[in-house]
Amino acid sequence: MVPPGPRGIPQLPKPPGRWWYWVIMGSGWLGAAVLAGIVVWLLQRHDGNSLNPTGSCSWESCLGSSCTPSSDCSLNCFQLGLRERLCEAKSHQAPGAEGCWLCPAGWQPFATKCYLVSAKTLPWEEAGGDCKDRRAELVMPKSMEEKDFIGALSKENMRSWTGLSTMPTQGEGWTWMDGSPLQDDLLQVTGERKANACAAMWKAQLHSHSCSTPLHWICQKEATKI
Repeated sequence: MVPPGPRGIPQLPKPPGRWWYWVIMGSGWLGAAVLAGIVVWLLQRHDGNSLNPTGSCSWESCLGSSCTPSSDCSLNCFQLGLRERLCEAKSHQAPGAEGCWLCPAGWQPFATKCYLVSAKTLPWEEAGGDCKDRRAELVMPKSMEEKDFIGALSKENMRSWTGLSTMPTQGEGWTWMDGSPLQDDLLQVTGERKANACAAMWKAQLHSHSCSTPLHWICQKEATKI
């Protein structure tokens, strides 16, 4: 039974000496030394490692149970393993090659971008807000090849908003959401150019519509390179 203190409060016995203090301090020093050793080892491996197709770099040595201090478990090796499994054969040539560009599930890749066609309809500004929520923006084709690809994404008779408009906040005339003007020699908009008009893609062509019209839309974002 614990004896009561001066005010009747139970008083716990004091630990003998200060051995417990040195045990705690010693454990902390030991943990710091181990952590420092791991950091030094990783830095040495990073400086000495490179993508070497004849070395021990493999998916198993990077992430599998066979990863040992003698195997290549560097960041470059991990990147190579991703390329081998996620890039198409025509994109992956050899270690140190350019790799490939990847898109989120459901997005369609083209060059270095990803595209997503909406399943519902919204006015132009709300459609742009949906793309922003996806960390993307309304599509802005800047070449004939990109325009044709985007036109092929939409189903027949589906009109889809792009990032082109004559909104005062965008600039004078037809202006993309990034502030660049439409190049008439590259792309043209069918229909009358009115104030507060927005352009939608239909059958690989741009058409003028009232921005308040609910239409489908296409988002674009940069692909992830590995």
